[in-house]
Amino acid sequence: MLYLDPFSETDFRRLDGVRADICVTVTMPTHLVARHGENQDKVKLRDIARELQGRLEAAGADKRRAGALVEGLDDLVADEGFWRYLAHGLVIFATPDKIQTYRLPMEVPQAVEVSDRFHLKPLIPLLAFPRRAYVLDISLLRVRLWEVGEGDIRDVEVPGMPASFADAMQARIGEDWQIYVGKNQSAQKKTFERQYCREIEAAMRRFLVGQKTPLVLAGVETILAYYREVDTYGHTSDELITGNQEHTSADDLAERARAI
Repeated sequence: MLYLDPFSETDFRRLDGVRADICVTVTMPTHLVARHGENQDKVKLRDIARELQGRLEAAGADKRRAGALVEGLDDLVADEGFWRYLAHGLVIFATPDKIQTYRLPMEVPQAVEVSDRFHLKPLIPLLAFPRRAYVLDISLLRVRLWEVGEGDIRDVEVPGMPASFADAMQARIGEDWQIYVGKNQSAQKKTFERQYCREIEAAMRRFLVGQKTPLVLAGVETILAYYREVDTYGHTSDELITGNQEHTSADDLAERARAI
């Protein structure tokens, strides 16, 4: 299964603005399944770190700063959790103060670039074509956001997102929400469900700031209609995945989203 890191134009501009005494860009192909024994990609990065240390010393870089950068790469090598979740390519942006990694859906050649800025060319294809999408699955029983890639789907936690209609009503009305809703259900059913969708949209709006990743809505058409009334995201698909998705597997949901 591919594990992909989100990447947007905002990320590209932020990385493009970085300037430092040492900016290292490492690109390397990676493998979804490790061979028996030590992970070959981890070994590869360990060798790159050793070569880079000698390269920086030969270039007369500040030893303390160069040492801090190489130490950061060594910490990444030692992070067993990181190497369990890979894709087809990896880009590492490193300065003596910070390391950022992006796992990519396509292979990239192994290379090491050293400058006062990062080498961003390997990431340009990610901006040219949408290789991932979000699926927002809404029902009264639960709300889930999925991130769908070329070969994977993963659950995404959205801060402030109500877990269900019951969760939203309890937060709004209190412990006695069922009594209150029960008394007013026939007259205010649409109002309650619209309030629920409004709270979902507010959490999604904060989460999606600066993104252009396509969003596909899934669920019963009635509740999706209420969500679309308040939706402010400019990249929500017009095409829906309709019906109750409670018994739909994540893989089936991903396939329907990819088709859209």
